[in-house]
Parts: sequence; structure tokens; C-alpha cells
Amino acid sequence: YVKSNTISGDSNHPVGVVLAEIVKPNIAVRNGVVHLIQRPLMVVDAAVHQFLQ
Repeated sequence: YVKSNTISGDSNHPVGVVLAEIVKPNIAVRNGVVHLIQRPLMVVDAAVHQFLQ
């Protein structure tokens, strides 16, 4: 499992700890590896620069 602590949420995505199962680990890519997880750890509905402000 992977764990994320979400500090911003809405009615569909509550604030708090989010756990996601690792579906397929260690998928080789050109610059390293990635892990396929069961669900997103965080949902962003704004542009990155807006979210970071």
C-alpha cells in the first residue's frame, strides 16, 4: 500500500489519510520505475500554479 495525507478535499474526496493498493510495482520506464496504484492519492481540479498558491 501507499499512503498520502490529503490536506484539501471536497464532498467526494475527504481530507485525511488516503490508502491505495499497489496493483503493479516496478514498471520500467526510461528514467526509472513507476508503480501502478489502485486509485489517485489526490484529485486536483485547478491548474497547478493556482493549486500551489
